[in-house]
Amino acid sequence: DGLVPVSAKINRVVGLLLKDGARASNITKIITELNDRLVRKVLELAEKKFGNPPLPYCWLSLGSEGRKEQTFKTDQDNAIVFADPETASQEEEARCYFAGFTTYVKDSLLRCGFPPCPADYMASNPRWCQPLRTWKKYLGEWVATPTPDALLSALTFFDFRPVYGENVLAEDLR
Repeated sequence: DGLVPVSAKINRVVGLLLKDGARASNITKIITELNDRLVRKVLELAEKKFGNPPLPYCWLSLGSEGRKEQTFKTDQDNAIVFADPETASQEEEARCYFAGFTTYVKDSLLRCGFPPCPADYMASNPRWCQPLRTWKKYLGEWVATPTPDALLSALTFFDFRPVYGENVLAEDLR
């Protein structure tokens, strides 16, 4: 509830910057930084609500968010890469945890003015919340078999940027 009015202030800051003649490139950098801080706070609150994740993870921003080209409230384009589970039960525990966690984050960001991605490229979609080995498999398939869907996924995903969590997972994936 406390983040909703803060989110609304971001748009007012942008209006002031435009009024003062700030360059578009500077405005997008500022918007990205403010939105990243908001997303990180939502993720921190989600961790408090759901407890520590069963496996390390990294929250990724994709598309225009990943490129730091946000304008006002862009739609949600995000994913989670989590550490490879060692057992089937550990993977099931991670999937259960992240299912509730990502839904909470999606709904919280929606309340803060970030509409959902029409194509459902969001961590709340189980396809976009995967262990590192699965993401590596996806990337290989998208490149090896460039179907229209694979190309669209690749175009959205290849601009990924770590925003929160264990950045080493994003580095390993890159």
